[in-house]
Amino acid sequence: MKPPAARHLSTVISAFGRSQPQAPAVAAHDGTLSYRDLEMAATRAAATLSGLGVAAGDNVMVMADRSWRSIAAIAGIWKAGAAYVPVPPRTPAAWLARLLRMISPRLLLSDRPDLGRDDDPSAVRLDSLFTTTGADSRPTPQLNLADTAYVIFTSGSTGTPKGVVISHGNLASYCSALLAFLRPLAAASWGSVSPLWTDLGHTAIFGALSSGGCAHLVDEDTYTSARRFARYCGNLDYLKITPTHLWALIGDDYPGGLPGSGLILGGEPCPPGLIAQLKAMAPELEIINHYGPTECTVGAAAYRIPPGPAPSSSPIPVGRPLPGVRITVRDQAGRCVRNSEAGELWIGGDTVGRYLDQADTADPAFSTRDAGREYRTGDRGFLDEHGHLVLIGRQDRQLKVHGHRVEPAQVEAMLSLLPGVLRVAVLGLVGADELTELAAVIVTDPGSAITADTVHAFAAEQMPEFMIPRHLAFRSSLPYQENGKLDGRLLISEIEGTAQ
Repeated sequence: MKPPAARHLSTVISAFGRSQPQAPAVAAHDGTLSYRDLEMAATRAAATLSGLGVAAGDNVMVMADRSWRSIAAIAGIWKAGAAYVPVPPRTPAAWLARLLRMISPRLLLSDRPDLGRDDDPSAVRLDSLFTTTGADSRPTPQLNLADTAYVIFTSGSTGTPKGVVISHGNLASYCSALLAFLRPLAAASWGSVSPLWTDLGHTAIFGALSSGGCAHLVDEDTYTSARRFARYCGNLDYLKITPTHLWALIGDDYPGGLPGSGLILGGEPCPPGLIAQLKAMAPELEIINHYGPTECTVGAAAYRIPPGPAPSSSPIPVGRPLPGVRITVRDQAGRCVRNSEAGELWIGGDTVGRYLDQADTADPAFSTRDAGREYRTGDRGFLDEHGHLVLIGRQDRQLKVHGHRVEPAQVEAMLSLLPGVLRVAVLGLVGADELTELAAVIVTDPGSAITADTVHAFAAEQMPEFMIPRHLAFRSSLPYQENGKLDGRLLISEIEGTAQ
């Protein structure tokens, strides 16, 4: 199936502002915007940004929680011809400084009260974008699909985060493919519980705005309370959420609320036990397992869980490529393997992005062949007897923790900066629920007084919360096998018995 032609999302939002001005576009804790409201707010934001020197091709860092203002700011940044770069509002200073050096943004927008001071002219309060009145005399930049829509940072194996650049063409192609696969209800309500600085929530936010629906930014008080969350789900047609998050909510006393039309799971492997519980609660609900790396614009494949009994085996397939996406399974030499044979997943099509300030030819993860640009995911999988893709692990050490990509080597490099730390090994602990948590084994100088509290406090100053190991263990040395490789199994067994 070929998806509809991709259209710049800013153009799509403007068109809905004319064709259905009163229809709700964004619902958040700070209010609800109609499509006309969103278009007007975005226009004001674009005028303010232009007045502050933002021009086509610039980057604007957005350090804000989810709100209607955040979404209107993103739409305004696009209207100004710039790209947005989302980062966590509570980013540690050392981490933020590293990102600022990498991205060199024209402005930093924030809803934090300690930013936007007179002595920091590059930082601007988010709410100040919407105070402009009157028309802006500057010419409106031409909107091109080749221009950058956003840059998202992911964990990097070298100790430096990777900036993934996604163009408007990439984003528009993903939205078109998603809608062609999902065939959503007209004017549907889409729920997002993920922060803006990951692309997990893009499925719901941009899926809604590209189809004339309403993007519900479910607030933290709601998505951390089973009772409030169940009640709010009555407002939703579709919900995108990680398995970890959902399973934490639907315990034995869960009231039973789920979206009315479709539940989209993604960001990490989907445990069969969760599907069994969901099917017992809502047998008719359509459940979709969604897969894709950030480098390929949110998602590349999807699998509708069949009606009837829950699958008894793990892993659950991630299905077939979305319309317009190519996924092949290849060996180490880049040759396609036969069905049922395992190999690395390569993704091609119009959703393939690039890395920040790095030509594809300089990075082995990207290649250009006769069929076009492709991305080597590092994920291992195979095609089952039904032609569905099944993931079976990684070619490297990368982990998925609560929907976030984590490179253990990056966490090891950061923790090694703590004075007194000699060696660090970061591992993934898989619990009975089949979900992964980070653990670190640390070798310290014999004369140091490093404790678990010391490590956690240092880590909180250096890296985002999702990269901080939850479990810590201390050793006088790291164990190695006869072949010289780290004995990870021994460390995991010790951590499970002595984790702090």
